[in-house]
Amino acid sequence: MANIASATAFGLDPEKVLKAEEDQKASQEIGNLLENVKEGNQLADVFILDKDYNNILKPPSDSASDVFLNLDLAAITLALSGTKAYSHLYQAGDYFFESGFAPIYNSEGEVIAVLGVEAGADFFKVLSSFRKTLIGAFLLSLLGILLLGVLFYNLATHLRKMEDAVIKTSALQAMGEMVAAICHAIRNPLGIIKGTAERLRSRYNESQDELFDFIPEEVDRLNDILTGYLEFASSEPKRKEVIQITLLVNKIVDQFREAFSKQNIQIQLETEEDLFPVMVNPGGIRQIIMNLLMNAKDAIKQNGVVNVRLKNQKKYVKLEIEDNGRGIRKKDLKQIFNPFFSTKTKGSGLGLYVVKKIVEEHEGTISVESKVGEGTKVEIKLPVGSDDRSTDETDRTDGSADLS
Repeated sequence: MANIASATAFGLDPEKVLKAEEDQKASQEIGNLLENVKEGNQLADVFILDKDYNNILKPPSDSASDVFLNLDLAAITLALSGTKAYSHLYQAGDYFFESGFAPIYNSEGEVIAVLGVEAGADFFKVLSSFRKTLIGAFLLSLLGILLLGVLFYNLATHLRKMEDAVIKTSALQAMGEMVAAICHAIRNPLGIIKGTAERLRSRYNESQDELFDFIPEEVDRLNDILTGYLEFASSEPKRKEVIQITLLVNKIVDQFREAFSKQNIQIQLETEEDLFPVMVNPGGIRQIIMNLLMNAKDAIKQNGVVNVRLKNQKKYVKLEIEDNGRGIRKKDLKQIFNPFFSTKTKGSGLGLYVVKKIVEEHEGTISVESKVGEGTKVEIKLPVGSDDRSTDETDRTDGSADLS
């Protein structure tokens, strides 16, 4: 209130203020100015008091009453001494009021009168509304800043991940090119070694020396490792065709039965009747199944069971390979798909990386569940290939949840 009074007093012409009691024109000009201030600020009253506490714009009979003087006397007196002041909030009936006072100076710097402003219910209503608006604007601004902060954080995180992915992709591409060149260079002498061993066997066919078996077996093992590295390095899309995956899986499982039986490992195949056809690259799917079966065999070592299951699930064919081997530690599960990570002493660390890569090339999903001492289950979902079946049949499901 005192600030409004001070700003209004500063804009008054002191000469007109002194003439207002006698000069009607000066009185009217000042009265119009004060009325504008009153309406513009939603005030109850704006007035000017001389040094005798008389309202210079009203006749003596309308001057401030004793009650008015008692309420604001201290503030008025302080303003007459040259200091802006305000009264305490007081009540008149059902309404609350507060007044502010400021000195009016002449050209010589002397106080000639006091300008008073009185705020009523309308002013406090506007003030309250303005305060609420300010608080609302502050809260909205704060919320906006928080949202912007979250947005910038997510954007920075996404950009950092993209940058890491680009760096990783570039590094893997360069590594893949180097690996492919090395593998091709090694395969030629390996072929010569294996061929030489077979010629020596035929020349000394009566010999029972195990070296003649050992050399080709080790060459084949090295070739398998090289194949894994070449799959890692390969980036060319593979040709796909619609097949009945049951026939392919049956053939691969039969090929592994003899090797599994030597370690007293049972391999069991369960397939759902009328399995959906899938659009796949047969060589890629063969690589997936062989890698996973070899992992299961290595995890069991001796005396165990490997279950291979094929079933329809909505618009996918689900392949499960589960063993009761040693399992995978929880901390290692997060890394098993990383290239060159292996828990085997002689592993290349590319088996599961290649499996995941092939699954993703088929627009499928892969997930792994494992408990140490209980075994591991790998679940792969491959999209159904186009055929003449109806949508209702394709949507048939066994109700199990997607774990990927």
